[in-house]
Amino acid sequence: MRVKLLFCTLFTLLILVAVQSVSAHANLLMSVPAANAVLNAPPEEIRLWFTEPAEPRFSSFTLRDINGNTLDIATSAIDPQDATQLFMKIPLDTISDGVYTVAWQVVSAADGHPTRSNFSFTVGEANGLASASAIANETVPIDNALVRSLNLYTFALLIGVAGFWLFTLRPALADTKAPLVEAWLWRLIGVGWLALGVTGILMLLMQASLVANTTLLGAINSPALGQVIEESRYGVLWLSRMILWLLIGVAIVWPEPRWLRARLWVILLLGLGILFFQSDYSHSSAAQEATPSIASDWLHLLATSLWLGGLAAFIAIIQPIRRSVNPSAQALARLIGYFTNYARICVVTLVLTGLYAAWLHVGSLEGLTTTLYGRALLLKLLLFFPVVVLAAINMIYTHRGLERGRLDWIARFRGLLGVEIVLTIGVLIAVGIMTSIQPARTALASQQGTGLGSNTALAPFSDMYMSPDIHVMLDISPGWVGMNTFTVTLADLAGNWIPDASLVRLRMEPESANVGQSDLKLEHTVDGTYTARGANLNLPGLWNVRLSIRRPDAYDTVVDFKPQVSPMPEAADPAPPLTERLIALSAAGLALLIAGGYTLTQTSFRPLRGSALLALGLIFVGILMLISMAQLTG
Repeated sequence: MRVKLLFCTLFTLLILVAVQSVSAHANLLMSVPAANAVLNAPPEEIRLWFTEPAEPRFSSFTLRDINGNTLDIATSAIDPQDATQLFMKIPLDTISDGVYTVAWQVVSAADGHPTRSNFSFTVGEANGLASASAIANETVPIDNALVRSLNLYTFALLIGVAGFWLFTLRPALADTKAPLVEAWLWRLIGVGWLALGVTGILMLLMQASLVANTTLLGAINSPALGQVIEESRYGVLWLSRMILWLLIGVAIVWPEPRWLRARLWVILLLGLGILFFQSDYSHSSAAQEATPSIASDWLHLLATSLWLGGLAAFIAIIQPIRRSVNPSAQALARLIGYFTNYARICVVTLVLTGLYAAWLHVGSLEGLTTTLYGRALLLKLLLFFPVVVLAAINMIYTHRGLERGRLDWIARFRGLLGVEIVLTIGVLIAVGIMTSIQPARTALASQQGTGLGSNTALAPFSDMYMSPDIHVMLDISPGWVGMNTFTVTLADLAGNWIPDASLVRLRMEPESANVGQSDLKLEHTVDGTYTARGANLNLPGLWNVRLSIRRPDAYDTVVDFKPQVSPMPEAADPAPPLTERLIALSAAGLALLIAGGYTLTQTSFRPLRGSALLALGLIFVGILMLISMAQLTG
């Protein structure tokens, strides 16, 4: 077991190391004034529209002048009629002609992901300006994916083991007393409960770190931690989750042994409530038809938890069954038979709800192959397929071998289960990555908005200056209007870095408009590199950028650069069109109803069986999808 645990841990770390930084989720859809707009008079109001509703406590924007100073003339607020809008009323005669930057930050009330960006507009005379909207460019820490993956696995460990006990162990060994087996399962449930509490704390710290733009450890001392709990939708859902978690703990330690079955049902049902809170704060909650999307995601999580938790329970009780149940091979064969009954409907549920989620969040072959979200989904599918194959092997060959009393199949069964568990953990890692980043539809909309093809990289400004005593490199990224990173690299003729410059300053002025100059001082970072971030490039067009370098025991160096600054990329709406949504809802709804109805008839309408409960879930979600489809058609 230690070797398998070590392998699982290493597998998790290897996958997560490959995760890249990506954009966040609640993107700016449009603004008034538009980015790069030229106004004859100051606006009476600034209003921003986002693709998802915003958390009021953590969402705002400020107005800054050309030097980056915040103007304390008004405060932004969420529109009380539409949580996707932020606005600011501009008092009369408070701003004059010039270039202004709107710097905004939003935390989505749908899935909790933060975004930050900015755009500029001009009041007064300016020439040759284009109109465009800003897109977000926020990075997500890698530990985000790790925490989400662990959270999903603890769901499986608690809910899946309770389901295994109710739907597999009790009916398969109804006439057999196996206290050693039950003791092992209680230990597994207890570990799952404790792990779920730990991951609950980690999920809260993760949300606070996203809001405060800090690390998990940094979130512990951040005031954002209390604010998230007290003043956000996430805080309400998190507190509800922890209350259910505490109630599950009461059910676990309840001393009355005669109530064993009731306690297991309490654990399972309260666990379903925690799964709902998880789905209610996911990508699915940001969909246009949120109710069926959340319900489908919840059913997907339930099927995953029952399957993976059942595998973990199986591998934990193989040895106790060999010690306490005779004949052990036939007992395991009966367990496989009962587990197969709802494992098959788990697979059907995962496939149908997974297809709907893939349409909802990916939507195209391009999104599947060119976005990080789509590639994570491909990884999930790549790992899921051999899991199904191994499950089929256990269902057919292992089951037959154990029925015949062949003890050699017990060791094979344990090995196959170990491989299944490792692959399924890999599936959860892929899901953790997917839930940490923006959906493929949003990523493609951002690419289309920037005017970039899926295979086109950004082209930041880069230029070099060489003199008899110094080499200078200036990089400006991304090179469009708004916030940019300015990097200056200094070296001497021998290629040695120059780390001791006492002043590295940029003075910037556009050629197309008489809006004055702005300065930006760069700070030394490493070797001969000096960097700074600023929204100094506030207009599209050709700019004059003068770089001044002061070094000890050397003449000052002054270099002029002329970057061509592009307008900010225009954001596109990632929402699928109405016709697509109607087709997807009707097709998915009918498929779920058919699969659920067929499965329910095969269970002789016994609702307390695992397969019957999943069938009822399929029918319920299918009805929700058809109702949503009917509402769309009027």
